[in-house]
Amino acid sequence: MLPHDLTRDALFYRYAGVWVGNEGDRRLVVSNRRDPSEDVPDVVEYYAAQDADDTLTAEAFRAITVVELHDFHRVCKNARSGHTYHVFEPCEGRWCQRCTLGIPRHFGRQSHWSMSPLGADHLLVELERISRLCASCLTGAIEVAGMSCGACGTVTAAADSREARGDQLAAPCPNCEAIGQSAEALRCVASERGPGCSTPRRLDAAATPWDLELTVRTAGWPRPFFEITAANVALAAIPEELMRPMDFDAFLGHISPQEQARLLRRPNPFGLEEEKRLDALVAQRRG
Repeated sequence: MLPHDLTRDALFYRYAGVWVGNEGDRRLVVSNRRDPSEDVPDVVEYYAAQDADDTLTAEAFRAITVVELHDFHRVCKNARSGHTYHVFEPCEGRWCQRCTLGIPRHFGRQSHWSMSPLGADHLLVELERISRLCASCLTGAIEVAGMSCGACGTVTAAADSREARGDQLAAPCPNCEAIGQSAEALRCVASERGPGCSTPRRLDAAATPWDLELTVRTAGWPRPFFEITAANVALAAIPEELMRPMDFDAFLGHISPQEQARLLRRPNPFGLEEEKRLDALVAQRRG
C-alpha cells in the first residue's frame, strides 16, 4: 500500500542526491541544493565543481511511503559505535529461526521507495492502468456486455441496446418480475496487456489505487522500471501509524555540510557560519 497525504498535494517527496562508493560501500549523499536559485552550502556541489566530476552531479529523486503487508520480527542490532537499534526483518514462515527464539512478530512494515522523476511518472501510469482494467487479471479491459436480472439471471438488455440503463434498472424483469434487481453484465476482453480472462471483476468502487494491496515486480526491457501484477482491496487490519506518510524531512531533508563531507570521505570546505546559515534556512522553511 502507498500511504499519501492529498491535503498537502504531496504524493511524492522531492529531493536530490548522489550515490558514492563502491558496491560494498554504497552511500547516498543528500544534496542541499533543491532550487538553482538557492544560496546554500552544499559539499556535493562544491566537489563536483572543483573536480569537474560528473559522477558527483546530484540527481533528482522522488520518494514515496510504502507499507509492506507481511509478518516481520523486530530484531535488535548493534552498531559499530556501540549503540543498539532495531530493524524489522521478514518472518521466514514455518522454519523461521526468529519464531523459534520467541522474537515477537508484527504485521506490516513501513519503508520508503525512491525513484527517478521518470520512474515516478511510470508509477502514476501503472496506478491509472489498474484502475481501468479487470481486477481479476489486470491485463484485460472491462466492458459492459449488457444488463441482466440479479434475481434470475435473465438478460434484460444487450450491450448495443438503445434503451437507457436507468430505465432498465427500474423496470421489472420480464421473466421473474423482480424490480430494481438489474445489474451490469461484465466481460473481460483482450487488450494490449494480455488476453483477458473469464472472471471479469471491477475494482472496489470505493477504493483508489493508492488504497489497494499491490503486488509489484521489477520489469526489464521493454517494460521499464516495474509493473503491478496484482491489486486487491486490503483485507488485513493495518495499524493506523503505518498509514501516515513518513517524515522524509527527517532523513532526506537538508543535512549539515559536516555530514555531507563525512559521507563523501572529503574535508568539509565550509565553516561554522555557513552551518548556522543553513540551519536558519531550514528552520524558516519548516515554519
